[in-house]
Amino acid sequence: PVFYAYYIGYAATADGFGDCNTDANLDLCTNGAQWIRDHRQQIIDFYEGYAAQAYEANPNKPVVWLLDGDFMQYQEASQMPSPLSVAELGTLVDDITCAIKTNAPNHVVAINHTPWNGNDETDAFFDAVNLDIIDMVWTTGVGNNQGLINLGADAQEYNATTARYSYLHEYTGKTLFVDTSFEERHRQHQLT
Repeated sequence: PVFYAYYIGYAATADGFGDCNTDANLDLCTNGAQWIRDHRQQIIDFYEGYAAQAYEANPNKPVVWLLDGDFMQYQEASQMPSPLSVAELGTLVDDITCAIKTNAPNHVVAINHTPWNGNDETDAFFDAVNLDIIDMVWTTGVGNNQGLINLGADAQEYNATTARYSYLHEYTGKTLFVDTSFEERHRQHQLT
């Protein structure tokens, strides 16, 4: 089993903060960092409890956790009253990972790579996370763009170094899990 574990987005929506592309001026791109500060222990407790339940249901079968996508959005300047630092994001990822692995030692944890982040942002995020406790890196991308993750990206892009599958693997030393829904959405758009 694979869990798209987007608990922050799910729980914040219940409090009235939708994903960045759903609500004008009252969303995770503007209020997410503060929501995390206000609910940090709730986030850790959720992952801890859910991992324990999944492990109890089947202790012999590992689960892959694709942790919240776009952690980096919480360090953007648009966050009010102030963004999280990259170090705070790294600590949050570490604490979530430990909550899962303490309660489900055979589960696999994958952190998200946001392919539109700049090279410096990407490196700073991976440097802030304890990669020794992470099993994989996951991203959404295409499989047919000369090793670049984003559709239509090329070697001249602002993030052409870190938006490559080979770079992610080499920099983190981790196996990559790739959701190719970008490709499918592009195909569907071409058909309409």
